Amino acid sequence: MGKRLVVFLVAVLPPAGAVVLSVRQPQASLLFIGLTLVIELAVVLVSFGGKVTQDLLARWRGRAVEYIDAALARRFSRFHHRYRAALRDSLRDVDLSGLVTTGYYTPGLDELFVDLQVEPRAPTLVDSGVLDEAEGPRRELFSVEELVGRRDAVALAVLGVPGSGKTTLLRHLARQTAREGRRGRRDVPILLYLRDHVDSIVNERLSLSTLVTQWWGRTKHREPVGWFEQRLDEGRCLVLLDGLDEIADRAHRRAVANWITAQVESHYGNDFVITSRPRAYETEPVGGATVYRVHSLTEEKVERFVRAWYGAFARDEDRRAKDRRTRQTAARARDQAGDLLDRVRGDPGLRALAVNPLLLTMIVNVHQVRGTLPKARVDLYREICEVLLWRRDERSGAVAEQDRGQVRDLLAALAHDMMLGKTRKLPRSAVVARITGLFADADVETVLDRVRRTGLFVDREETTWSFAHLTIQEYLAAAHVSTAGSGMSQVKAIDDPWWRETILFHVADPRAGADLGAIVRSCLRSGTEDALSLAFDVERHGRDIGPEVRAELDALVESSDPTRRRLVARVLLGGLLREVVTRADGAQVCVRPVTARIYALHLRDRALSDPTVPAGTGADDPVVGVRAETAGAFVLWANEVMAGHGPYRLPRRPEIEESPATRLAVGGNSVWLAPGDQRLWVPKGVPHPHLVDRASLVAHVRADIERSGRGLTRLLLTRALVITGFVCGLLAEPDGDRGDDDLHDHLYDLDRTLCHARDHGLVDQDLRITPGAGLATTREQVGRLRAELTRLAEPRDPHDPNADFDTAHDQVMGRTLSQALVWVLNQNAPADTWLDSFTTAFLRYSGVTDARDHIVPPGSPLPVEVPSSASPWALRTTEEVRVAITPFAAREKVLTRQTATDLRLRVLCLAGEADGPSGRAALIQTAAGLTLLERRDSGETPPTETIILAAG
Repeated sequence: MGKRLVVFLVAVLPPAGAVVLSVRQPQASLLFIGLTLVIELAVVLVSFGGKVTQDLLARWRGRAVEYIDAALARRFSRFHHRYRAALRDSLRDVDLSGLVTTGYYTPGLDELFVDLQVEPRAPTLVDSGVLDEAEGPRRELFSVEELVGRRDAVALAVLGVPGSGKTTLLRHLARQTAREGRRGRRDVPILLYLRDHVDSIVNERLSLSTLVTQWWGRTKHREPVGWFEQRLDEGRCLVLLDGLDEIADRAHRRAVANWITAQVESHYGNDFVITSRPRAYETEPVGGATVYRVHSLTEEKVERFVRAWYGAFARDEDRRAKDRRTRQTAARARDQAGDLLDRVRGDPGLRALAVNPLLLTMIVNVHQVRGTLPKARVDLYREICEVLLWRRDERSGAVAEQDRGQVRDLLAALAHDMMLGKTRKLPRSAVVARITGLFADADVETVLDRVRRTGLFVDREETTWSFAHLTIQEYLAAAHVSTAGSGMSQVKAIDDPWWRETILFHVADPRAGADLGAIVRSCLRSGTEDALSLAFDVERHGRDIGPEVRAELDALVESSDPTRRRLVARVLLGGLLREVVTRADGAQVCVRPVTARIYALHLRDRALSDPTVPAGTGADDPVVGVRAETAGAFVLWANEVMAGHGPYRLPRRPEIEESPATRLAVGGNSVWLAPGDQRLWVPKGVPHPHLVDRASLVAHVRADIERSGRGLTRLLLTRALVITGFVCGLLAEPDGDRGDDDLHDHLYDLDRTLCHARDHGLVDQDLRITPGAGLATTREQVGRLRAELTRLAEPRDPHDPNADFDTAHDQVMGRTLSQALVWVLNQNAPADTWLDSFTTAFLRYSGVTDARDHIVPPGSPLPVEVPSSASPWALRTTEEVRVAITPFAAREKVLTRQTATDLRLRVLCLAGEADGPSGRAALIQTAAGLTLLERRDSGETPPTETIILAAG
């Protein structure tokens, strides 16, 4: 009301005053009117300006409130933590998309990441093949983590061949930067896959902050308004832009590269890392970026990755294990990792592939899922080529469905052309000619670009193209033969080592329909070393060649022509010696044991036989049952056959223990080592093949006594016969000279023995001595009893008539049996437990109860010795046993269970006659040796001793 009154007075009073003054002073009327107009205009302006000012203040106040609210939200909200946590979670696992073979568990990125090193290099000097072979001087290597986060912001273009780990590197950088508690100049990671944002960049022309806001807005964690823009303005971001090369359209790729250049300039102060394959970046570079090349994995990093992979799976298995006591995965993981590393080091083709992170991941994944690398390498290389040809590009749509077969067919045809020309390089003109010949309407440059993207076939020079590795060329050439069905005559190529791997790829592919029999027969007709080598490799790596063709190969081994045999031996040994693990000290150890076929060649060539090696072993299976001396003889023969190579030898213990591939190939078998102590290497957790422990020996002796029960109880008759002899002697003495107490004791012992014999049904119930009878009656009964016992017992060895009773008893049946029998009689064991009691006593008096475990190599001597002063029974038994054991110890005859029982019990009976503890121990070892031979011949303990060759 007050404001309106003031305005009213200001608006009314001046005109009224001007009218009054004009009346009084007419000469100044114009002046008064002018002043009045000015005043009125001023009033109008002031009134209008006040309203405008009010409106402006209202608007500014609202904006100030919004700005302060947004600023406070950006500064004090928890979005920073939520963003980093969400980003970390999204990057937790390693990316296995596109792989053909995958396991049940995806390892974590932190578990597997191996730091990739980069070096500064001009784009034109970065090789574009899947296996980087860039030339030029080596420069200092860096970690990308070392290059970002410095005081001065950087823009890096990281170039790498397909599968070199570029995407994984950026994922790792983003995850590491997003860790809670991490401090740095640029602690906000922004990871964008450029292929997903082409339309937003090219058509919508969004700025980086808007693009990131739009991208992150699709998640549940919405940012405070302007949060990303503020962080970019403050220079706190690490911007990671992946896959410039994955933008298939070249014009779009150029537009995106220009956009990146603009963002780097407008957001100076932030770190930028852009990844691309070399060729795409060479044509569409990012302005102001420093170019670095991803370096191939070193051998040390390959090993670290493989061990990390298996360690991750082992930890996952442990987490899943309900019973913590069953957690034995760590040792198994170490062995599996070591096995793969040995196989990679022993195969030049695999070794070349393993320096590429993607190919290494595929190799280790296949090995982990299958438990080994596929026997047919074609399966592994098919998977590698399939992934590189299109599976990795499916996510970006860089290769259309209709183009995939075209690229594959072209590469296969080019590989075949190069194999025919025996070359590793093709001029561009030849490549173009092939393209136009296969696809008349195709645009050559477009096709070349598709081919180049695979990384399998690249233009290393402006006018020359070649495959990333010879093995890939060989595989694709075989694929061409398999699909085209023509173009290579295997028959003409069998003598040419250049075609060897291509033929092996061809025959190993079940889809190829190769006639293996025809190839092998062609090799046999040729008869050269290269052809025969190929024949045996076709048998080993290909599918079943059929029984008739296999018989023809076996006939080579059994040939009566020594020259022919030596040639075959050289071929087979050469194939065995190609698969080796090279140690740090330069020594080489074969991965595979000597096969039964090669060992049979050795025996035939030397006109030998080896009865310790079981018959029926598969030709390509490890030979087993080899003795130490024959292993040494084999090595000498191998060096003769392979004259000019080697020399070869048996391995040393560390060479086996530190070669997981060899250990796994050996399996549960044992390996003969170079001369020295403990010559036989035995895998951990596997019983020594020559071990006969005390428990096993006791078990066999118990079984022996159980099988020999009837014969052992007849010892009662022998004892009774000896007693009657002493009783008859006492009864024949004059009354004054006879010891009645001795007579009474012997008669009691006789009655007790006869009682046990009657319990076992050995004598009639009425065959006894009447207690208390007179001398005449007793003399008559003893005489009749002695005659009957003589008929039943039929003793072969008389005792010394001058010896006392115990000595005489020992002389008739041996000290061990004598003492065991007396112990059972003293225990008065009933008939149903008599044998058990006798067994316990026999084991004690023979020394088996207290014996140690024994290591008795088959074929070693089995001594049977007793003192020359022993009883006739002992001497006769010793000679009989010695003669009987000889052919079994020499492995000339098969030891049956019944023969083993007889010999083992007789040897242990002699243990009581031995000369001191050492003599007894030697006889117990002989019994253990017989036990091992019996178990070998019965199949209870299969032989495991095999041969591994080493050199250097």
